[in-house]
Amino acid sequence: MKLVNKKMDLKQFIYRKETFGKIPKSEEDKEVFNIAFGVDAYFVPQMGIMITSILLNNSDCRLHVHAFLNSIQDEDIEKLKTLSDQYRNIQIDMY
Repeated sequence: MKLVNKKMDLKQFIYRKETFGKIPKSEEDKEVFNIAFGVDAYFVPQMGIMITSILLNNSDCRLHVHAFLNSIQDEDIEKLKTLSDQYRNIQIDMY
């Protein structure tokens, strides 16, 4: 089997992107930890719990969350916005 190296244009799969929060610049060159989730509407609450746990146990890190979703409920969007407002060291990008 031969693997073909083709560049995939992800724009054809991503219909919308929304960002909550902004990763602060670090004067100490702290690394940004990127975490990606691929979830549907039923798993968003569990994703929120995992993100909260990471933030509570790593308050000194900068976190960039990439959430690839096929659907999400309005109340979960509000909860993620609140999470990004509560913790200033996180940015959440929803695709």
